[in-house]
Amino acid sequence: MVLKFEEHPNEIFFLEATSNNGVSLRRWSSIKPYLGSFYLRVVLRHIDWDRTDQSLDNLEVFMKEVVGNSYSFSMK
Repeated sequence: MVLKFEEHPNEIFFLEATSNNGVSLRRWSSIKPYLGSFYLRVVLRHIDWDRTDQSLDNLEVFMKEVVGNSYSFSMK
């Protein structure tokens, strides 16, 4: 997920899930130097949604719940 925050108007953030770091919020400026080496490519999908106060509140709650969690995937 790509995010921008009012407090950092000149920065883009990624909500990223990786097997070694789990779920984290990363600055684009910290990812960009690794394009072509660690990151072979970055893929984005644009989703239009109504950014109501409630939906933004829900997004904030979701992010607080997932950032810092381990990444896991199972067939269960």
